[in-house]
Amino acid sequence: MSQIQTLKPNVSRESAVAHFSGLLRTLQAGRVHTVADIYIPFRLFRVQIRNRERTEVQIFGLDAVRGSFDLYSFPSLPDSREIVHVQTENHPPAMIDGKRAQEILVERVRRIVFTRGFFQIESLGIQSELIPMDIHVPYWVGFSGPPDNLNLTVMDAIRRRFEGAKVQEFVREWLSGTPSLY
Repeated sequence: MSQIQTLKPNVSRESAVAHFSGLLRTLQAGRVHTVADIYIPFRLFRVQIRNRERTEVQIFGLDAVRGSFDLYSFPSLPDSREIVHVQTENHPPAMIDGKRAQEILVERVRRIVFTRGFFQIESLGIQSELIPMDIHVPYWVGFSGPPDNLNLTVMDAIRRRFEGAKVQEFVREWLSGTPSLY
């Protein structure tokens, strides 16, 4: 087993089981058989966004497996109170190197800025710096339904929300060892 550094979860295993076992979820997906933890690697960046005379600096996290999951935004770099060390094998390897992750992140941040108001953009500049800190984000995976056709549901253990198709597809492929994942 390897030791990883992960954000401290806001959802305990017991709470995740309760969420997965709720009446509506049970009606939709069937009875929950088990809940497992998984830790997805993220790369952290310090991003400076200049628009007009205004400059803002934010810390963003981009998943290092596909670069397509929802970005994480941090008010500051996570400190020792927000991080725990976990012994586990339930973590896929990072597949996107720092340079490629940086390219993806800048494009995604650019799209975020454009959605705030295209006509309010003037002399836009986005600079990013990779922060040399390995961090994983914890997720809970619920397996439910009939044994011959299990449903997989993924909950972000930080944000307390169920994930959509991108994360579910990734987890399903990783668990099954599907080579197209990488």
